[in-house]
Amino acid sequence: MAKKTTTKRTITRRVAAKKVATRVSSIQKVDTAFKRFLTKIAKLTNDNFHQKAKLEIAKYFKMKDYEKIFSAIIVIHETEGYMEEELYKYSNNKAREMLKKIELKHGKTVVNQIKKNL
Repeated sequence: MAKKTTTKRTITRRVAAKKVATRVSSIQKVDTAFKRFLTKIAKLTNDNFHQKAKLEIAKYFKMKDYEKIFSAIIVIHETEGYMEEELYKYSNNKAREMLKKIELKHGKTVVNQIKKNL
């Protein structure tokens, strides 16, 4: 019986394939709490509660400063009955800022999943 020889190239391919498989499976095995969180964000956004969705994102990632900001925006929005353009722009700028911080700490994949549901 012929002896199988393993070349360096074959080993490198196997290692690369394992790395890709590990990355894919870790992405697919998203923690159930995170899945519930994404579902909640999607529902709030679908119900047109964008500010509350942003507040939930800040709470989930324990970003106290952003919790305060979005809570205050919600109070102003509910008191006025509508959102002024300046407040809308401010809210969106703070949301982008928050998502950038989340991306730095948790990665682009997490932020992309949030953005899909926001």
